[in-house]
Parts: sequence; structure tokens; C-alpha cells
Amino acid sequence: MKDVDYIIAGAGASGLSLLHRMIFHPFFKSSSILVIDQSLEPNTDKTWCFWSKDQDPFGYASMLEHSWPSLAVGSSNVHRSESISPYVYHCLKSESFSTTILDQAKEAANVTLLEASIESFSHDGDHAIVNTSEGVYRAKWCFQSVLSKPSDSSQSSDIQLIQHFTGWEISSSTPAFDPSTALLMDFNTPQGNGLTFMYALPFSETDALIECTLFSKSRMDETFYEESIKNYLESEFNLTHDQYTITRRESGNIPMETTSYAPRINERTLSMGVWAGHTKPSTGYTFSRIQTQVDRVITQLISGVDPTPAGQSPTRFRIYDLMLLSILDHEPANGRPIFDTLFKRNSIHDILRFLDESSHLGQELWIFSRLPYAPFFRSMARHPLKILQGGS
Repeated sequence: MKDVDYIIAGAGASGLSLLHRMIFHPFFKSSSILVIDQSLEPNTDKTWCFWSKDQDPFGYASMLEHSWPSLAVGSSNVHRSESISPYVYHCLKSESFSTTILDQAKEAANVTLLEASIESFSHDGDHAIVNTSEGVYRAKWCFQSVLSKPSDSSQSSDIQLIQHFTGWEISSSTPAFDPSTALLMDFNTPQGNGLTFMYALPFSETDALIECTLFSKSRMDETFYEESIKNYLESEFNLTHDQYTITRRESGNIPMETTSYAPRINERTLSMGVWAGHTKPSTGYTFSRIQTQVDRVITQLISGVDPTPAGQSPTRFRIYDLMLLSILDHEPANGRPIFDTLFKRNSIHDILRFLDESSHLGQELWIFSRLPYAPFFRSMARHPLKILQGGS
């Protein structure tokens, strides 16, 4: 058994975010850190976006692909863009993020990178133990993002949807995009297969990432996404297929469900990221919430306090998430009318604040008072017990 101070099991967004903070904080300079994953090749297939008021959000400024001071939204009866100051919307590609932090790790004398399969987690008194295909390792604390563990109180989910998407990064032969404004959601697209929207990140006048996203129970055939993107490029940007080249493709599935995950695997192994329940159920947003958890863990370790999971969303937001998921699950045709009204009657800035869970109750009641109320009442009637339990 080999001893280190800290084990990071999983080199995805949460594991590398924690590693990045540890590498650059003086407190951890004399601590030995082991990072374990099946593959430590940089991840190239994800794009993470988030909004922030900081000039150097989470210390990642040098890794950012692009930032936008304005956002646009669209639906069947509204299409508008506006400044989101004091927020800025940022894009971070997983390839740049992974490559940068793994290179930093290779230069750090106190960090060891290990490619191995993780076979089990256990603990022995005040140590975490990780059994791998390359040996057994022990540490004061282990932070893992490779294994899900549903909480004992919720072994199954009442609602199990996924947010699934395919995106094309394209380069066009003619200027077609406004690189100052990102398109957050455009619901002005056929809705017959579940709530569907298009998403556009313009990096320059000729380069952009265009994604087709759905909220439903299962993925569509890949041709559906590709035809949707092709049609959208032609209808919204006047680009026919021979006027652009596809330089990169990405796709993914994000769980949108009411399952509760246990915050720990054992007394010395803390879960991180998606498997700590940090994906917001109604939107799929995860990256910023990971950073909040990482900041909390770092502060606790420095203070000599046992690291604890970041708290759940406030009760009212868990209830909001439950109600919207219930509508999308049972009444998907009501999804677009709700977003139509949301975009028409609220500023994008207010919507971001609500999605960020930084709004206050009065603002939230004002938003809900201007939405179609019947679908929300029906969703409450479908899940009375969970509503009383605070959406958990």
C-alpha cells in the first residue's frame, strides 16, 4: 500500500478543477497529490459555458475560448439580445482546460499522475483507500468523480429525463455571425420530439459552434440533430451546406432527474461534480456549481476542517426544478409556451439571476406570476409528497 496526502480519482472537470486550485495554493506545496484515471489524455469533446462577474473566473482566464458581453434568446414570438452586465458569458473548451492543467501537474513535483482502472473505494480509520489495477493507494482524503451512489433515501428517481445534444463547430466562407453575442436558447424550431432548442456560440464572424438540444427520455437518431443544425444554419444564418466546413463535432447526454446522490462514498471519500448531485436538474448546468464545491473543499482543508459536501440548492429552487421537470416529462408540448412567456416578459439578466439561484423570493414570485400557471399546478398535484419534502 502506497501513501499520499490526497487522491483525486477522476480527471474530468471536477477532478482537474480541484487539482488546479491545489497546485497554485501555497498550502498544498508540501502535500503529495495522486491523480488517477483510466486515461489521462486531454479531453477534446466537451464545451463548458458559464456566466460570471469576475475578470478572471475561477482562475481560468488564460484557458477561455471566448467571452460574450451579450446574450440572445429566441422563441416563436420573441427574438432579442441584450447586454448581461455585470455578467459576462464565458466558453471553455475541455481540450484547453485538460491540456493546461495536466501540463501544470507534470511540472509540479508533488503531483503524480497515474493511468489505472479504479476497482474499489474503502476506508480504514482516518484514511481513504483506493484499489486500482496498478496497486492500492491510501490518503488522508479522496475526492472522486467516477462512481455514482444514489442516496439511501432515494434509490430511484420519479423523473428521469436527459438533456441530449449534438453540435457542429463550423467555419463559413462568408461572414455570418456576430462574435459579441451568444445565443443562449432559440426555441423557434420544430418541437415534435420533446422540448427542443438551438444554441449558438460565435467565436468570430466566420466560426461558431451550433448545437441542437432536446429534453426528453432518450436520444434521437443522429441524423435528426444533423438535419436540424443544417436547416437552422440555412434559415437563421443564410448558410447553405456548401458555404461552411465542419471542423469539430461534439455530443452528449446530461441527466435531468430528481435522483439524490450520496455526497460520500465512505467517511474519507467525498464525491464531486455530477455524482455529488451538482448538476442543476432543470437546466443541466454543472460547471459553475463544481467550482463552488471546489472552493468550499479548499477552504475547509486549509482551515483544518474535515471537507464536507456543498449544500443542496435552497428548498424553493429544488421545488421549481421538480415542477419544470414534471411538465417536460408529462406535458412536453407546454415547454415552449412557458419559455416563450419567460423570454417575452423578463430581461435576460433577470433570467440568469434566477437560473443562478441568486434571485430573491419576491423576484421569483414575479417571474412565476407571469407564466402559464395551470401546468405548474398540475405538476404539484402529480408530486405532492416530494413538494412537501422540499423537492428532494
